[in-house]
Amino acid sequence: MNLKNIMRNLLILNLFYSFLLSCFTISGAEINDSKNNTFNIKTDYFLFGISGFIQYGESHGTAIAPENINNNSGVSYEMGYGFSGHIIYQLNDEWKIFFELGYSDRRILCARNGEKGIGTWISDMTGDTLNNFYGPFDSDVYFYMETFIIRSGVKYYLLKDENIKPWLGMGLSIYPWKASYMSGDRSKIWGSANGFCFDFTFLYFGIDMSMDFGENECIIFSLFADLGAPSVKLRFDNLFENGWTYINNTGEEVVAAYKFGIIMMFEL
Repeated sequence: MNLKNIMRNLLILNLFYSFLLSCFTISGAEINDSKNNTFNIKTDYFLFGISGFIQYGESHGTAIAPENINNNSGVSYEMGYGFSGHIIYQLNDEWKIFFELGYSDRRILCARNGEKGIGTWISDMTGDTLNNFYGPFDSDVYFYMETFIIRSGVKYYLLKDENIKPWLGMGLSIYPWKASYMSGDRSKIWGSANGFCFDFTFLYFGIDMSMDFGENECIIFSLFADLGAPSVKLRFDNLFENGWTYINNTGEEVVAAYKFGIIMMFEL
């Protein structure tokens, strides 16, 4: 199953899930039972949130690197970004269940416009053991890692103060990913690979801060850190030239190991 089909199925599932939630969160709804007793549905335990984050991480090695670097292993990615949508259900003052659907994007420079790239595997492809260079390129070459984030788990709140609540989170994550070697404007592509992986999130923590705007209107801002990420082995067929195959057995993280951001949550 390719990435496009995976995301289509996830979108359908998410829309269906959101529809079910909306059926059970009708604000102020009342129900009459057979004895004409009236009672209210409690709706203030559901929250909807949107978040943004920045991410920092280092490469474990790319197919090629700029001439003056020789190897991208240990080189930092450019500052990446990501965003997510959240649905949160509060069980009690200490526990919340969350569902998150998000997107992450980051890149690292592999070769500059007008220069060659260097990689030890190139000599295996050309048969020339004295030459590990390929190029020159007519544009900058970047390695991109694009990843969708599907995560569900729980948050445990350490304090019950209404305005400031530090928390710890954990959950199960699914990451459909796509890795590509493309130009800076993404108009040219030399090769790509895709797949998905699973991970257990446990280094996830933050602090919630509530702001009351009157008339029962409240917005919760949550500052968070999300540490750690799974790595996947990469195989690129027909990379740069037909018949050329590059395999990264060291693996590359599908999202950066260090992610910091903010979630803004509203009552549904």
